[in-house]
Amino acid sequence: MVADLKKSDTLNLNGVYFDGNILGAYQSSITPTISSGECAILYCEEGEIWDPTQGGCVCSDTDGDGVCDSADNCPTTYNPDQADIDGDGIGDVCDTCQDLDQDGVCDNEDNCPAMPNPGQEDADGDGVGDACDDCVSGDADGDGVCDDTGNCVGTYNPGQEDTDLDGIGDACDDCVSGDVDGDGVCDDTDNCVGTFNPNQEDTDHDGIGDACDNCLDVDQDGVCDGVDNCPSTYNPDQLYTMRMDPAMPVITACQAMGTATVSVTTRTTVLL
Repeated sequence: MVADLKKSDTLNLNGVYFDGNILGAYQSSITPTISSGECAILYCEEGEIWDPTQGGCVCSDTDGDGVCDSADNCPTTYNPDQADIDGDGIGDVCDTCQDLDQDGVCDNEDNCPAMPNPGQEDADGDGVGDACDDCVSGDADGDGVCDDTGNCVGTYNPGQEDTDLDGIGDACDDCVSGDVDGDGVCDDTDNCVGTFNPNQEDTDHDGIGDACDNCLDVDQDGVCDGVDNCPSTYNPDQLYTMRMDPAMPVITACQAMGTATVSVTTRTTVLL
């Protein structure tokens, strides 16, 4: 910048002064010369302008924020604090693409704005890049548990309750009570919990499956078939019936009804 000064002017700037008659000390980068008896020529530094109100050369500050244009990270936008969150040399107030992780993707479009991932890989398509995704496998039900560890993938169950500890969460477990014997029948309905019996056979209909029933009792008289003298006929007292004729054999209730065939013995009466 060239400024014309009259000899009557007094100038003080960076060690250079001109009092109208004497040219004083000056910086090596500034070489003022007297072109005539009436004026002097002063060359300002690059990036400086002449400011008559300041009486000399001052830096250019287009936006008036107190930061010289040559050093201002937003030279045409007022930003005295020079904030630059992504450190790209462009101030935040005029940065159209803030890129905190410097991966070349603007933060407002970056699926991992604080972690470099220029490829923006997102295996589960949840909008969170793999580089910063705690659930790369995804969280299909949105319960906050990753699909690769969730016990009810597809069913919302953030608590992951699993009463029977079978690895299937209660929220999607058809057998919350469990199936300890693995026969496909839930423990709360299984007639032999702990014994494999998928067909649930129960010959005596006592609610205990044949596979684990220690006392089959077909006639439901409370006497196990193995010791019941009439296993197919209800006779809880297990009494024998004596005919009036002592010569007749002793028979049981089931023999009398013709429902069973058993060995009989003849009772002989001896008179003394």
